[in-house]
Amino acid sequence: MRIIIQPAYSPELNPIEKLWQYIKNSTIKNQIFTTLKELENKVCKFVKTLTTEIIKSVCGVSYL
Repeated sequence: MRIIIQPAYSPELNPIEKLWQYIKNSTIKNQIFTTLKELENKVCKFVKTLTTEIIKSVCGVSYL
């Protein structure tokens, strides 16, 4: 295990930020939802389809 010090605000270095961007681009980008429940359902449905392989490919970074 190796500790990697990151700058105070560096979302581009945080692998989970890549996953959030992938989810956003795949589900809610350029769409308008009439209710918060509709938005929640769309995102939850998509997240349930994510596989380990997809997550690894999206979040994979060379420094980890």
